[in-house]
Amino acid sequence: MNKSTKLPEIRKQAFIKAREALGLTTKDLSIKACLSNRQIEQLENGEMSSFYSVQIKYTAAKKVAILLNLTEKEAFGELSKSFFFPPMLFIFLLSYLPSPFFLGSDCHNCINLSA
Repeated sequence: MNKSTKLPEIRKQAFIKAREALGLTTKDLSIKACLSNRQIEQLENGEMSSFYSVQIKYTAAKKVAILLNLTEKEAFGELSKSFFFPPMLFIFLLSYLPSPFFLGSDCHNCINLSA
């Protein structure tokens, strides 16, 4: 992705509403997503300090959106269509995120997106 590409806005309230509707705490969701609790909180409050870049935060938000059963439009609005990766590319890209962003086999509660 080039530097001039603008990423869609993460709809924080949609993430909060979906998480709460599933009866999950931020800690519960962090375990399912293999992200830190602070990263989940920052997806919901707009902060950035727990992410290396906006792109990494956006990639984490896409993973969480899948876990919360959010559609692209619900999670990111109209602009998201051109940014949502095909599922296998998404999984491939996640495997390259450094810890604590992706814990791989060390995270026994991770969902298996390849199933």
